[in-house]
Amino acid sequence: MDSNVLEKERGITILSKVTRIEYKGKILNIVDTPGHADFGGEVERILSLVDGVCLVVDVVEGPKTQTKFVLQKALLNPQIKPIVVINKCDRENSRTPGEVESEIFDLFLNLDASDEQMGYPTIYAAGKAGWAVKSWEEVQGSDKAAGVLPLLDTVIDEVSPPGENDVEAPFSFLVSLIENVPTLGITVTGKVYAGVIRKGDSFSVMNREGKVIGKPIKVKELTVMKGTSRMAVPVAGAGDIVSITGDKSATVPSVTDTLCSPDHATEIQPLPSRAIDPPVVFVEVSVNTSPLQGQDGQFNSMQALGTRLKKEAMTNVAIEVLESPNKDKYEVRGRGELQLGILLETMRREGYEMSIFPPTVVYKKDESGKVLEPWEELSVEVPSEVSADIISKMSERSSDLIDMKTLKDTTKLTFHCASRLFMGMRSYIKEISKNTGVVTSEFLEFRPKLPGALSTRNGALISAGPGQSQEHDLAKIQEKGTLFIGHGVPVYSGMVIGEHGSKDDMEVNCTKGKKLDNMRSGGKKEDSTSLTPPRDMPIEAALSWIAEDEIVEVTPKRIVIRKKLLSADERKRAAKDAKAGR
Repeated sequence: MDSNVLEKERGITILSKVTRIEYKGKILNIVDTPGHADFGGEVERILSLVDGVCLVVDVVEGPKTQTKFVLQKALLNPQIKPIVVINKCDRENSRTPGEVESEIFDLFLNLDASDEQMGYPTIYAAGKAGWAVKSWEEVQGSDKAAGVLPLLDTVIDEVSPPGENDVEAPFSFLVSLIENVPTLGITVTGKVYAGVIRKGDSFSVMNREGKVIGKPIKVKELTVMKGTSRMAVPVAGAGDIVSITGDKSATVPSVTDTLCSPDHATEIQPLPSRAIDPPVVFVEVSVNTSPLQGQDGQFNSMQALGTRLKKEAMTNVAIEVLESPNKDKYEVRGRGELQLGILLETMRREGYEMSIFPPTVVYKKDESGKVLEPWEELSVEVPSEVSADIISKMSERSSDLIDMKTLKDTTKLTFHCASRLFMGMRSYIKEISKNTGVVTSEFLEFRPKLPGALSTRNGALISAGPGQSQEHDLAKIQEKGTLFIGHGVPVYSGMVIGEHGSKDDMEVNCTKGKKLDNMRSGGKKEDSTSLTPPRDMPIEAALSWIAEDEIVEVTPKRIVIRKKLLSADERKRAAKDAKAGR
């Protein structure tokens, strides 16, 4: 169901998706959710849609941090029926089922599941092979002709359908998703809790406080997802997950609003909805002000940025957008670097140019006025030979090592760490593990802010002038550190082209090139230059690397780092003033 380009590229689910299938004369609504805590808003807002959950656990890896995260959210609703699906049971190196089952049982127990929820059924499956069975003995057998039907049978047996009284009651519907559907416009998706809605009917919008907003809205279109295709339907009733498109000029409902029959708006109470966890990190976004501004993108104005960001905040409940008092920046708040990076990468591909300032965490104060900062629980899975290096790095960041497990050549580490001090570690883990490390995180709680700030990176290699980078110059510069760019890249004064091998910044000239002398112009072949491939710096990596005096410049064609002050003289004066306390 992952159809988004970035989802396919990264192999993760970013957006919640809804579809339906028909089986044994019944309609089964299926909702796919992300597992990563950065996209927890997608999980929280769809839990009001479902009456049961299938918790999918890898038979080898067992429950992971994201498993705990999504299960914890689901168990908050005591009416939700859990079904455990132990997947990849066809793997040769699978562990004994009893070991994985014990870990899952302990997870339910630690999350205070009710007695009814603890009585979950277990299905053993192999998604890639396309089969599911109800016992481990059947896994060992050869008869898997039923495919995944045993799983569907279990869903029908465990999850209750809506009652007849719900269908006859006045119409009520909880908004869980908002999207701009091509050819339809703004469309809200949610579950019909009671009654019936037809194309051409009218509905009222009620907020969480029970206040009716605006005038009744006429239903322009009713649609459902079947497979990956959108299909129009004439009517939807209690239990259906359906998308409603209203008049274009009408008030746009918000997530957690209740849609109800106008004739019964004074009688109906707003439907209960799940509270959304607060943002823990933010970046400031402004227009691109580099010497190369406007050359790559279509949108580079505060108005264009504001319109796009506010549109995102309207449909993505985990994103908050605040305009600065001077109206020269937007503060974009979210759950983590990954979520913000995905949003900014999406905007980049849509044609936006931006300047992005260093990320920071969202602080709050307790009743006594003490400053609190967010902490996370982090799960890190890496090759065992690099685990000691990661433990050492995390220790430098005042983190607590909570658990450590080794399975063959892989070590799983669990830490508690301040979100602020973990920034930059994802890139380090990716680099030291040669892209094999897996990092997942979950918001833990707010704790008293730790003293000081952490800076473990080296200085920057800064371009001394404008032009195009030359291979000959870069080959010499790479001896001083690690390059971020290759040959033939447009550069300008103050642009960061790499990381220095020491703590100090260093200005370098990468645009001179190699002058031809008489010997070369006479046709003698010169030695080829050996240039190491530059370090890959996607938006999340760049944001985790930059210091307070730096900015990430983002355009459809480039992601580069630059100094806030492009002039070397201005940077020297600023450093002198800072040292003098001015």
